[in-house]
Amino acid sequence: MTNLTTSEKIKLARTFANAHSENELLRKVLRQLVFAARTSGGVAGRDEALCASCDEAEALLVQNVL
Repeated sequence: MTNLTTSEKIKLARTFANAHSENELLRKVLRQLVFAARTSGGVAGRDEALCASCDEAEALLVQNVL
């Protein structure tokens, strides 16, 4: 790693920053999903907040897998 050019070092730094940002977004969405799941008890019918949280988490997970 000590033989990297300045351009390569900049590219690696950007890649790391992007991965960190995506990780933070994924953590935020999963926290929202857990909160929605834990507080959805006692609601008759479809829980729209829980479904929306699941949809958002699923979209991020699929995006990160592909």
